[in-house]
Amino acid sequence: AYMAPEMIDAGEAGPAADIFALGVVLHEMLAGLHPFRRDTTASTMAAILRDEPPPLPDAPAALAELARECLAKEPERRPVSAAICAARLREHLTPSGSAATVVPGPAIDSLAVLPFHNEAGDEGAEYLIDGLLDSLIDSLSRLPKLRIMARSTVQLRAHMHDRPLEVGRELGVRAVLVGRLQRRGDEIIVRTELVDATDGTRLWGERLRRPFGDLLEIEDAICREIAGQLRLALGPDAEGLLARRHTVVPEAREAYLQGRFVWNRWKSPEAMRPAIAVFEHALELDPRYALAYGGLADSYSILGNVKAIPPGEAYPRAREAALQGLAIDPDAAELHAALAFVQRFWD
Repeated sequence: AYMAPEMIDAGEAGPAADIFALGVVLHEMLAGLHPFRRDTTASTMAAILRDEPPPLPDAPAALAELARECLAKEPERRPVSAAICAARLREHLTPSGSAATVVPGPAIDSLAVLPFHNEAGDEGAEYLIDGLLDSLIDSLSRLPKLRIMARSTVQLRAHMHDRPLEVGRELGVRAVLVGRLQRRGDEIIVRTELVDATDGTRLWGERLRRPFGDLLEIEDAICREIAGQLRLALGPDAEGLLARRHTVVPEAREAYLQGRFVWNRWKSPEAMRPAIAVFEHALELDPRYALAYGGLADSYSILGNVKAIPPGEAYPRAREAALQGLAIDPDAAELHAALAFVQRFWD
């Protein structure tokens, strides 16, 4: 009666199955009834596989929502860890008859954004995960009162996506953002949780299901929500920094992310040429996409550096691309870095 659907259906058991069992117990405590029990064992198992749990109208909304999340049929839709469930339950442990006093904690001034977990193990979604990580770190690092861990720091802890407390202790940050991403056909499903690294409290969580073309909107929504939860005093200048976009063309954004994904993992000159192709495609879609010029500059610099293209040909092309991008966005750090590479290794 406490087995998760994946245990019944495929004999698979993992931490998510324990969270499902916890959800059954929590539902029993709130309703006085088992959510799936039927007259026979077979019909009970069928209900676990097929039926949704009955609503809990008399329970506190937050507890009813936690029970519902724990009882999700798909393991990846349940809370990522029991520690997070415990923290959410702890929020409601107010003595009977007493008034709860909410004391706002200090502003969260440091954050680690972990690479999102690829729920389906889909290699075709890896470039989206890379791009979302870069975008969130880039956007949030613009906030003057927030110390955020660099990509190179958090990338080493990608395997710890279900251990935010441990990550927080290792990195000495007040909060950790964990998430899961899945691409289903033309849709993107993103689940995020912002966890207080001092006690495991869930500060904020969201499940976004959007058409694939709304990737830019998903990035913006996550950044806005996190900024609000960090309790930072955001002035109009900071809000403008968060709202800043390098392109408004979703297809150009996707092409750029594909190019950066290839560029970050290149192992041979031949592997760099597909990156150039998708950066050029991004510029065809949006000729004012400054970062795509930076991608071209970086690609030609590498090809010149390893002599796959004569340096006298490659480096001038890299410089030209970097200058074209800087003419559009003089403040883009990626373009200044690309130009500096040319000056260091060619000029």
